[in-house]
Amino acid sequence: WRVRWWMKFMDQWLGPSFSMIGWKVFVGPAVSSRDQGELKAAIERIPLPERRVAWRKAIYGQFGEEELKESQRRVALGIRMLEQELANRPWLASNQYSLADINGFNLAYALPLAQPALSNDELTPNILRWLRAIYARPATKACWAMGRTSMVKRVTILEQPQIGRRQVT
Repeated sequence: WRVRWWMKFMDQWLGPSFSMIGWKVFVGPAVSSRDQGELKAAIERIPLPERRVAWRKAIYGQFGEEELKESQRRVALGIRMLEQELANRPWLASNQYSLADINGFNLAYALPLAQPALSNDELTPNILRWLRAIYARPATKACWAMGRTSMVKRVTILEQPQIGRRQVT
């Protein structure tokens, strides 16, 4: 049951908050310099209305202050919950690697990069241990090696022996 609980928590509660902050910090600025006509046309081709809204907000910096505050609150709470859970066992849902770890890693791998004041070796040693253990797995490395964009390089932050609060290199 823990596997299912953590997967739902990540996908339905914490993941959207990670996404909103990530979209504001990374995605919006990355695409904002592209041709505006092309961007509008690309957004209109997105079949789901709620995804079109999300893309517009990201590209044009339209996330509301309350939305961002709530996302940051959820991220901080989620980080505390992950750290507490990982203090009890080596893996997220049990003493064995599971789908919860795979799912969680793919949402949380960039925490030390995106949230260095909240997720670093000093404040969240269990999260960093867990992320590094998953990243060290041959299948994880092989999967990430297939990436075709520069975004896949973000995962290499986990190769750093010590990640601090302030500066992430």
